[in-house]
Amino acid sequence: MKLSFIIPVFNTEDYLERCLASCLDQDLPESDYEIIVLNDGSTDGSLQVAQRIASSHPCIRIVSQENGGLSRARNAGLLEASGDYVWFVDSDDYIARNCLGTLWTKCADEMLDVLGMGSFRVMQDGSVIERRYYDQGNSLLVYDGPSAMRSGLLKSPCAPFYILRRAYLLDNGLSFLAGYLHEDEEFAPRMFYLAKRISFVCECCYYACVRGNSIMQTVNPKRAFDLIAIAGRLDSFSQGIDPDDRYLLSQRIACVLDSIFKLCRKLPEEVTDQVERELVAHSELTAHLQGSKVFKFQFAGALFKLFPRHPFRVYRTLLKLARR
Repeated sequence: MKLSFIIPVFNTEDYLERCLASCLDQDLPESDYEIIVLNDGSTDGSLQVAQRIASSHPCIRIVSQENGGLSRARNAGLLEASGDYVWFVDSDDYIARNCLGTLWTKCADEMLDVLGMGSFRVMQDGSVIERRYYDQGNSLLVYDGPSAMRSGLLKSPCAPFYILRRAYLLDNGLSFLAGYLHEDEEFAPRMFYLAKRISFVCECCYYACVRGNSIMQTVNPKRAFDLIAIAGRLDSFSQGIDPDDRYLLSQRIACVLDSIFKLCRKLPEEVTDQVERELVAHSELTAHLQGSKVFKFQFAGALFKLFPRHPFRVYRTLLKLARR
């Protein structure tokens, strides 16, 4: 089996048929790949949609489990997969027509652990924004993980933007952090760093759709606390790698903390105060901001140093003044 699509599904009845149709509209015979639909306790008609399409496509396999979240569903799908490579596709997204043959050939010919691609961002009004992360030069080279990160090629942590060698994931114990939001922020830096062979295609092959009611589009306090936990796990991971490479993880941690700053602009003040206290108690994390070479990260780090009690309040006040 060349490739396994792993598609976690939770209450995406309105989008699932489009997703599955895109995975079937490919330039490889269906006998060369499988589509694992991981039904994560859906309560709408998602399962029925999957069953109807699977009835005429033997390459589709449906696995149902109690609802456990995206990470658990992806991890379960990985254990079910038999393909040499896996592609995690979100059930409300879709992929480009007839892209699979080219992507598979590059993976196989270059014996890649990781293949990255560009994406399209599909807005709610149907408009499409192209995000072409890599140029032709990147596609001609094979990098190891640290060199790819040093070259700034971890453009997005979004797991569906990569095709991954299944044995590489299993051999390195690479899985998704269950029970947390923003799990890709924790997964992608480890996945990149440990890879021996990474390459890229300049084409955009993935359509990421924005939904107003999705978890990532809502203001949820859990997101902020989960990001703190993810920053802590990345910090712990960085302690076990070559000291000369730790700055690579430091930059990713700074990006995670910057996301908390952006999120706290929209959270209630009492929640922001809790997040501030949590971060102040973990100065080893905010040190990554202070040590960054990126000005906005340095600025955020300076706020923690100068105003340790209320850095987010100062940040929001400065933003208001800047808009006047």
